[in-house]
Amino acid sequence: MQNPKQSPFRDAAWLREVRNMPCEITGRQPPSDPAHIRRGSNGGTGLKPDDYVLPLSHELHAEQHRIGEVSFYLAYMTKYSDFMMRCVRARAKEIYLENNK
Repeated sequence: MQNPKQSPFRDAAWLREVRNMPCEITGRQPPSDPAHIRRGSNGGTGLKPDDYVLPLSHELHAEQHRIGEVSFYLAYMTKYSDFMMRCVRARAKEIYLENNK
Protein backbone atom coordinates (compact mmCIF):
# COMPACT_ATOMS: atom_id res chain seq x y z
CA MET A 1 0.00 0.00 0.00
CA GLN A 2 1.29 3.44 -0.94
CA ASN A 3 2.05 5.97 1.76
CA PRO A 4 -0.33 8.95 1.17
CA LYS A 5 2.61 11.36 1.37
CA GLN A 6 4.64 9.33 -1.12
CA SER A 7 4.16 10.38 -4.73
CA PRO A 8 3.40 7.71 -7.34
CA PHE A 9 6.80 8.38 -8.98
CA ARG A 10 8.63 7.24 -5.88
CA ASP A 11 6.43 4.17 -5.57
CA ALA A 12 8.16 1.19 -7.18
CA ALA A 13 4.83 -0.64 -7.45
CA TRP A 14 3.39 2.24 -9.50
CA LEU A 15 6.33 2.18 -11.92
CA ARG A 16 5.93 -1.60 -12.28
CA GLU A 17 2.29 -0.98 -13.22
CA VAL A 18 3.33 1.56 -15.87
CA ARG A 19 5.87 -0.91 -17.29
CA ASN A 20 3.01 -3.43 -17.65
CA MET A 21 0.84 -1.03 -19.67
CA PRO A 22 0.79 -0.90 -23.47
CA CYS A 23 2.60 1.99 -25.17
CA GLU A 24 0.35 5.03 -24.97
CA ILE A 25 1.11 6.06 -28.55
CA THR A 26 1.31 2.86 -30.57
CA GLY A 27 -0.56 0.40 -28.35
CA ARG A 28 2.45 -1.95 -28.49
CA GLN A 29 2.18 -4.54 -25.77
CA PRO A 30 4.35 -4.33 -22.62
CA PRO A 31 6.93 -3.99 -21.39
CA SER A 32 6.90 -0.21 -21.66
CA ASP A 33 9.23 2.44 -20.27
CA PRO A 34 7.79 4.91 -17.75
CA ALA A 35 8.45 8.16 -19.65
CA HIS A 36 8.49 11.16 -17.31
CA ILE A 37 7.05 14.40 -18.61
CA ARG A 38 8.92 17.38 -17.24
CA ARG A 39 7.31 20.28 -19.14
CA GLY A 40 4.46 21.85 -17.16
CA SER A 41 5.22 19.73 -14.10
CA ASN A 42 7.22 20.00 -10.90
CA GLY A 43 10.15 18.29 -12.63
CA GLY A 44 13.13 19.93 -14.26
CA THR A 45 16.69 19.27 -15.29
CA GLY A 46 17.83 16.35 -13.17
CA LEU A 47 14.44 16.16 -11.42
CA LYS A 48 11.73 13.73 -12.41
CA PRO A 49 8.17 14.91 -11.81
CA ASP A 50 6.09 13.24 -9.18
CA ASP A 51 3.41 11.63 -11.29
CA TYR A 52 3.53 12.79 -14.92
CA VAL A 53 4.43 9.46 -16.47
CA LEU A 54 3.34 7.79 -19.70
CA PRO A 55 4.02 4.21 -20.77
CA LEU A 56 6.06 4.38 -24.00
CA SER A 57 7.85 1.71 -25.99
CA HIS A 58 11.58 1.73 -25.35
CA GLU A 59 12.23 3.09 -28.86
CA LEU A 60 9.79 5.99 -28.43
CA HIS A 61 11.13 6.76 -24.96
CA ALA A 62 14.67 6.96 -26.38
CA GLU A 63 13.39 9.25 -29.15
CA GLN A 64 11.68 11.48 -26.55
CA HIS A 65 15.07 12.02 -24.93
CA ARG A 66 16.95 12.35 -28.21
CA ILE A 67 14.80 15.07 -29.83
CA GLY A 68 13.43 16.70 -26.68
CA GLU A 69 10.03 16.59 -25.07
CA VAL A 70 8.35 19.45 -26.90
CA SER A 71 9.46 18.26 -30.34
CA PHE A 72 8.51 14.68 -29.50
CA TYR A 73 4.99 15.44 -28.27
CA LEU A 74 4.28 17.91 -31.07
CA ALA A 75 5.32 15.32 -33.65
CA TYR A 76 3.33 12.46 -32.13
CA MET A 77 0.24 14.48 -31.25
CA THR A 78 -0.10 15.52 -34.88
CA LYS A 79 0.80 12.07 -36.23
CA TYR A 80 -1.58 10.16 -33.94
CA SER A 81 -4.78 12.14 -33.36
CA ASP A 82 -6.06 9.53 -30.86
CA PHE A 83 -3.00 10.19 -28.70
CA MET A 84 -3.64 13.94 -28.82
CA MET A 85 -7.28 13.50 -27.80
CA ARG A 86 -6.35 11.23 -24.87
CA CYS A 87 -3.95 13.94 -23.67
CA VAL A 88 -6.61 16.64 -24.03
CA ARG A 89 -9.18 14.57 -22.12
CA ALA A 90 -6.65 13.81 -19.37
CA ARG A 91 -5.84 17.51 -18.98
CA ALA A 92 -9.52 18.48 -19.01
CA LYS A 93 -10.19 16.05 -16.16
CA GLU A 94 -7.20 17.43 -14.25
CA ILE A 95 -8.54 21.01 -14.61
CA TYR A 96 -12.00 19.90 -13.52
CA LEU A 97 -10.64 18.17 -10.42
CA GLU A 98 -8.45 21.18 -9.53
CA ASN A 99 -11.45 23.53 -9.80
CA ASN A 100 -13.79 21.29 -7.79
CA LYS A 101 -11.72 20.54 -4.71
